[in-house]
Amino acid sequence: MVVRKYQTKSIQEGVSKIKKELGPDAMILSTKCIRKNTVDPYGNDRFEITAIPGQSAEESYPKNTKTIREEIASIKEVLFLLAQPNGLPEAFQICPDSFKIYSSLIRSGISEKRVNHFFHKVFQNPANQNPENVEIAKQIYKSVFDSITVSNPFQTNDDPKPSGTPKFAVLIGPTGVGKTTTIAKLAADLCLQQRKKVGLISVDNYRIGAVEQLKTYASIIGIPCLTAFSREDITAAIHKLKTRDFVLVDTAGHSHLDKERMAELVSLLGEKFSGSCHLVLSATTKQPDMKDAVKYFSSLNPQTYIFTKIDETRQRGGILDQVLDYALPISFVTTGQKVPEDIIVATKRNISRLILNRSRYLS
Repeated sequence: MVVRKYQTKSIQEGVSKIKKELGPDAMILSTKCIRKNTVDPYGNDRFEITAIPGQSAEESYPKNTKTIREEIASIKEVLFLLAQPNGLPEAFQICPDSFKIYSSLIRSGISEKRVNHFFHKVFQNPANQNPENVEIAKQIYKSVFDSITVSNPFQTNDDPKPSGTPKFAVLIGPTGVGKTTTIAKLAADLCLQQRKKVGLISVDNYRIGAVEQLKTYASIIGIPCLTAFSREDITAAIHKLKTRDFVLVDTAGHSHLDKERMAELVSLLGEKFSGSCHLVLSATTKQPDMKDAVKYFSSLNPQTYIFTKIDETRQRGGILDQVLDYALPISFVTTGQKVPEDIIVATKRNISRLILNRSRYLS
C-alpha cells in the first residue's frame, strides 16, 4: 500500500493535490497542523495530510472485516465533504480535528448550511482560534443543544384552568405519520400515569377503521371516545366531555397538496373550538415535504411539533432544521408502536441525544 504525506498551506490545497496525484477515490488517513517556527517571522502554519490511493486501500484490507470497511466508508465520506461546492469551513483551517465533528453532524442529517452556521458561531470566539483547544467539540455540540426548543402542552402547573373546562389538544398532520397511535399513547400516559380524566374525539371520517381503532384504544384504557363529523357534533361532544381534564382530538390525515380537505378541517373545527393544535410529522419525511406540511397546516396555528417514527431512521437531523426554519417547539417524540411506552416528553437533552448520539459532550 502506497502511503503519501503532503505538506501544504491549507487543507483545500492538499486535497486538490491528492486528487490530482492519487485520483478522485483517494482516501485521507489523517490531517495535522504544523505550527510555524516562532523564530521565523516569515513562516506560516502548514498542514500535513496523509493519504492513500483508493484502490490500494481496498485491496490492502480483508474484505470480510466489518470495522475496517466502516472506517474506509467514513474516510470516503470525509473526502466527499471536502469536495462540496461551498468548500471547507474556516474551522478546518484553524482546527483540523473539527473535521470529525463536522462529518458526524452531516451524517446525523443536519443540513450543511446549518452545520456551517454552528461552526461559524463557535469560531467567532477568539478563544477558539487555538487548534489544541479541547473545548471545541463541546462548544459545537452545546451550540446545537441550545438551539433546540421544547414545550409540554399538558403541563398544568403553570396554567391552571377554570373548573369544568377541559384542556383540548388537536393532533393534525399528513397521512401516515401515526396520529391515532400517538393520541392513544398520550391518552394512556395522561390517564394511567398522571391519573387525569381524559376523553377522546375522532373527526376522521375518511380513513376506514380510524374511528374503530381509536375506540379500541379508548376501551382498553377505560376512557370515553366520541365521534364528530360536523361542527354541531363537535359542540355536542365537547359538552359531554366537559368534566374531563383533557380532551384529545384525532383528525384525518391530509396531503399537503389537498387544499379542499384542509378547508374542510378548518371549517369543521371552526371558531368555537378553543383547543391547541399540534403538528405531527414523521422523522422519516424528507425535508422539503416537512416544510410544505408546515405551510399547509399553518392556517390551524399549530403550537408544537410531535415527531414520530424516530426509531425508523438514523438521520434525525432534519428535526433540528425543521425546528429552526419554522419556529415551533417540540412537545413529544415517539420511538415505536407500543402503547403507551414508546412516547417521550421532549427535553433539550433527550432531543439532542436522539439527533446527535453525542451525550458525552453535554453537561
